[in-house]
Amino acid sequence: MNKVCIVGLGYIGLPTAVVAAKSGLQVAGFDTDNDLIKAIQKNKLDVSEPGLAELLSDQLKEKNFTVHDTPTIADVYVVCVPTPLNFINNVGKPDLKYVFDAIESLLPLLKEKDLIIIESTCPVGTTDIISKIIKSKRSDIKHTHLAYCPERILPGNALFELINNGRIVGGINKASARNAKLFYKNFVKGKIHLSDTKTAEMCKLVENSYRDVNIAFANEISMIASEFGVNTSQLIKFANMHPRVSILQPGVGVGGHCLPIDPWFLIDQTKTDGLLMKSARQVNKKKTYWTEIQVQAVIDRVRKKLGRTPKIAVLGITYKPNTEDYRESPALDICISLMKKNKFIKIVDPHVKKHLLLELVELDDAIDTCDIFIMLVPHKAFNMSKKLMSKTNQLYDFCER
Repeated sequence: MNKVCIVGLGYIGLPTAVVAAKSGLQVAGFDTDNDLIKAIQKNKLDVSEPGLAELLSDQLKEKNFTVHDTPTIADVYVVCVPTPLNFINNVGKPDLKYVFDAIESLLPLLKEKDLIIIESTCPVGTTDIISKIIKSKRSDIKHTHLAYCPERILPGNALFELINNGRIVGGINKASARNAKLFYKNFVKGKIHLSDTKTAEMCKLVENSYRDVNIAFANEISMIASEFGVNTSQLIKFANMHPRVSILQPGVGVGGHCLPIDPWFLIDQTKTDGLLMKSARQVNKKKTYWTEIQVQAVIDRVRKKLGRTPKIAVLGITYKPNTEDYRESPALDICISLMKKNKFIKIVDPHVKKHLLLELVELDDAIDTCDIFIMLVPHKAFNMSKKLMSKTNQLYDFCER
């Protein structure tokens, strides 16, 4: 079990690969993105994940980690490819093309008792389908170990959580689960729990659906509180003084690669129609639209007061504070919508170096030239800027902390 092939070198695959390599395993990374492969091979990958660039550099030098444009023969294959959604009639449908393509690419390489672990988010029952595919296309192999183990890492703290978080491993049989546990014990300090594949697949979906539902409650409360002129932060603070109440903090919506996506995997499959989870998705999307309306109202009031079109600075486009990740970001959606309705907008995000659709400026540039500042993401850099914080009458904070 010394040779490992990681399929997919994105937000999950690359950190997993270098952490596994550091543990002493011989790790080969495979991705279909040739530009990504070249950047990693030359050690010129631009990453903001704390500690990742240094660890990547070390493992490349030690030659414990190599990168390839085709999968390589190994004892363990870990699939970390994306599973996007396709929306049909406003309902998200999981797209497993990349997962099945990954499995197809591995089929010619398989040997007796090789281990395949799926980490990609999947609908319940996907691992069973993969097992059938392997059996039908590689009937010459009597024993292939197959398991599902959902990732549980937070961008911005990925390396620590990869090592310290507990994991749930579901195998198609007990031997598969045990072998997967042995693999993870090379670098995981957290407790590793064994189960079946469907439980492991559903566990990932339930974890993120739970969080989405609870954030939806907080977001709905914030919109209702606004109707009554009640301070949301103070309201939640007082409500949480009850020994059995723990309301989360609202925001401008819900973003990231998991929370707005994973509930749809369950909604799509269940016969009960996933009413609560679907409602939560609607509430969290509504909060983004509601915030956009509130922001535009502020801009219109300032325009009337100044007697001219104000120069606006939008602060933050990522899906959460202190990260470069803007996947499914509600702040980004709000920003793009505002740009369609207002002439003079400058965008500031200290964690995003470039964006295909947007031109970003430095914070000081925005402070020196703009009339109002719309904070959508409470990055630490914003709160630590005395120059920005001095603009009390011009700063509008929509982060509801």
